[in-house]
Amino acid sequence: MSSQRRFITQAFVLCAALAALTGFAPSRDDWKRVQVGSTPLTMEIPGDKFKAGEVEKSEAQGDWVKTSQDFDFENDDYFVRATVFEGRPGTKADATFLKTVMKSVLKELDGSQAGPKEIERSDSELGDHPAVRGVYSVHPEKKDENYVVSLTLVGDGEKVYSVSIVSYPDLKAGTESAARTHKSVEFKKK
Repeated sequence: MSSQRRFITQAFVLCAALAALTGFAPSRDDWKRVQVGSTPLTMEIPGDKFKAGEVEKSEAQGDWVKTSQDFDFENDDYFVRATVFEGRPGTKADATFLKTVMKSVLKELDGSQAGPKEIERSDSELGDHPAVRGVYSVHPEKKDENYVVSLTLVGDGEKVYSVSIVSYPDLKAGTESAARTHKSVEFKKK
């Protein structure tokens, strides 16, 4: 799952850089429902667009991911990364597969025996597509390293759509913004 490892590492490096540069002042932007690129994903954010990254090909042997593309939204309160993973032929992004991917992501977030602390979790559907959603506290025992990640994985044939939202529990504006965005994620094919 090397593409997932890259995705997680990049998300947290960007979030840490944001924290250092901005001091997490409350956002003053208006909230809007925004489409993530040309994907079926939409969510509410205090801004008007996501920054699209390049499509990257996975060269890892045995990796289910053929290509991936990141879409980032950042402001002073929190960080959002939506990623579209296109699976190799034969990938079936059903509920069972999404649960396996979620386990792998959580292990990458915190490799300790206990792993991230589950705050909430929901295995359901978004727009008639299988979905796994959860909110986790990472390193809750270490106040200076603790952060919260909200994850949504949606399956669509050979594709997995992922939304990761990072916030810090001691910054009220960020946790409220993250919760609002997480609850607003929708997946609607036209």
